[in-house]
Amino acid sequence: MKKQKHNTNPKAALCVFAGITCGAALVLSPLQIHAAESTALPVTSTAEQQNDVIASGEKNYISWTLTADGTLTVTGYGQGTMNDYDQNETYAPWNDYGPQVKKIIIGQGVTSVGKHAFYNCKNATEIEIGNSVKKIASCAFGSTFTSVTIPASVTSIDKYAFTSAAASQGYYVDPQNQYYSNDEKGVLFDKNKTQLQHAPLNLNGKYVVPDTVTTLVDYCFDGCDKLTELEVGNSVTAIQTSAFGTCTHMKTLTIGNGVQDVGNLFSRCNLPELETLNLGSGFTKIEYLHNLPSVMNINVSANNTSYTSVDGILYSKDKTILEKFPCGRIGTFQIPEGVTCVRGFANCKIENLVIPEGITRLEKFSGCKNLTELQIPDSVTELGSASFENCTNLEKVKLSNKIKKLDQFSFNGCSKLKEVILPEKLETIPDTERY
Repeated sequence: MKKQKHNTNPKAALCVFAGITCGAALVLSPLQIHAAESTALPVTSTAEQQNDVIASGEKNYISWTLTADGTLTVTGYGQGTMNDYDQNETYAPWNDYGPQVKKIIIGQGVTSVGKHAFYNCKNATEIEIGNSVKKIASCAFGSTFTSVTIPASVTSIDKYAFTSAAASQGYYVDPQNQYYSNDEKGVLFDKNKTQLQHAPLNLNGKYVVPDTVTTLVDYCFDGCDKLTELEVGNSVTAIQTSAFGTCTHMKTLTIGNGVQDVGNLFSRCNLPELETLNLGSGFTKIEYLHNLPSVMNINVSANNTSYTSVDGILYSKDKTILEKFPCGRIGTFQIPEGVTCVRGFANCKIENLVIPEGITRLEKFSGCKNLTELQIPDSVTELGSASFENCTNLEKVKLSNKIKKLDQFSFNGCSKLKEVILPEKLETIPDTERY
């Protein structure tokens, strides 16, 4: 910015001074006139100060500037392709200034947004993506934007592009874009709405996945803390492992008949308030339900050929295996007649458990912190590995006389255990110092 110079006309100064002091002006020295010139200061507006460039650079067809108001502008020339960065040994040129960035402008000439390019811009809330951008790499961003507008030029958005970032209000796609689209709530999809890519953080209440969707992408609902109910219809056949991420206030989750494998679905999610889980007829495998601490009811379609539910408790179809007792329930529960294998009490809050004769195998009771006593009938011949690990309030256990082996971790972490009545014919005794 060029400073404005306020020059003083020497003749005019002498005339004005002479009018006041008479002949004194005749002896005014040139040095005094020069000093008066130098005291005149330039006037700088607030807007000009905000636009002052505080950092800039140029490398590999990319140039950038950061102004005092926190606007990072990146433009390209030639190829206009950003490098990828690993945030370990390689970093974006503006990385050190990341915390100062409030707005990101990806300007003309940039054709791709590199991996971790803006990952360290944690405080940016605004973003403008220019219409020359074609590709957005994984982990490209690291902050929560008010909204994200995808121009018509974009042909590829990595499914992890916004994993460390988000849009609070919505993702909005230029209608002319041939590869992506959004719905009225600002949820991002591929063009034909077969893949649900990202939901905005402010998605609230109940959301019904459109019946065109076949795949829920990893982390697509992560951070949707205002979402209380999610309905995944029968058209969805694949839900990627971390699709739900963290949804702290979701109460009800319904998964339709199209999903066949729910195996690892809850291994990486955080749904601390989920109370009701409704499962369709398609799934043949399910695990990690112990990661749902508040669930009260697990309901399964009557048409499912592998599982069934009775009073919100999950069993094998023939009801001989108790697969999962809801973690959120408390009080006393008696295992029903006909069950021979019990494997689903991990992390449960239940206080008393009645195990009848007829049960032959017990496993997965770890983390039952409210259990204080267990009576295991003589029909039980096997205990699974680390069956009662971290049952921290367990004080007394009577084992079945038909159990011959105890795993060394069976009662690991049972810090209050005072009495274990062992079977007479026990062949291996674990190291009791563990308990």
